[in-house]
Amino acid sequence: MWAVFVIDVLLVGISLNQFGIRPRRLDGLFGMIFSPFLHGGIGHIVSNSIALLGTGILVRMAVGSKRARLVMLFSVIGSGIGTWLFAQAGVVVGASGLVYGLLGFLFGYAFFIQALKAGPLRLSRCFYLVVRFYRY
Repeated sequence: MWAVFVIDVLLVGISLNQFGIRPRRLDGLFGMIFSPFLHGGIGHIVSNSIALLGTGILVRMAVGSKRARLVMLFSVIGSGIGTWLFAQAGVVVGASGLVYGLLGFLFGYAFFIQALKAGPLRLSRCFYLVVRFYRY
């Protein structure tokens, strides 16, 4: 992600962001692959990196490395399809869809796994910890 951003900054006169998702256009479907690696600026990539690091660690701790990669893959595909279908016109870049996919997985995992349902209000505790984690 950062390597692509640095290359994009160094290529004067060329923007790799043109390879992002273009909603409801056939040539925009390929953007689903590239969009998580492209960012609009330094603030965008920093905020996505922090969120991705935190949620990635939590997913990996919950299900292990192999399943975490599958969750990430399905999050990228699902968010890419949703963006392609429902976003406004323009080019969409960034890893926010991946981050929200991982958060959705964590909430679903906390809700459906019996070991996590043992105590009352367990899901609300999970939500509280995630919100507290991202409050910086």
